[in-house]
Amino acid sequence: MENICIRIKELRKELMMSQIEFAQNLGVTNAHISKIEKGGTVPSEALIKLISKEYNVNEEWLKTGNKPIFISEVEEKIDELMIDSTSTFSKLLHSDSYTVRNMVAELNFLFTHIIDISGLDDKQQIEYLCIVKTMFSMINQYNSIIKEHLHSKQLLMDVVKKEQFEKYKNDMIQCICEYEKFIN
Repeated sequence: MENICIRIKELRKELMMSQIEFAQNLGVTNAHISKIEKGGTVPSEALIKLISKEYNVNEEWLKTGNKPIFISEVEEKIDELMIDSTSTFSKLLHSDSYTVRNMVAELNFLFTHIIDISGLDDKQQIEYLCIVKTMFSMINQYNSIIKEHLHSKQLLMDVVKKEQFEKYKNDMIQCICEYEKFIN
């Protein structure tokens, strides 16, 4: 944890701030920041979170030094989306229906497995995520059609034109083939 003290000082200098300015923005004394930077005290979890939020700094970097210092707007948006999807899954997991809870748990597991891109370089990650995005987009399009006609007395195949269904099916098969080639 002593390296966090070095990283906090590094961050403050990167931001071209004095200890006084840095401390004022956080609502602590400059003496406290000085003690942290000298390794005399370890910052609390609350202070780490506050520094992360106040200065748009990656909390993981503060703790371990492993990731980039600053969080980009894209990463912030991703975090927001993950919170939203986690919230949605959480609500469904509290359904009264055992079947719904079980299916949501399975979907959550599958989603987590699908988006695991550890061990890939940047180019491979982008290529992989493009394939997954296309798959999810097609599923979403087809899902919209199903939702629109869920309460209809018509059979789904009567609602969805056969050629439209075949196009979705063929596109999905192509995506799955690309996905399988990529992961093998």
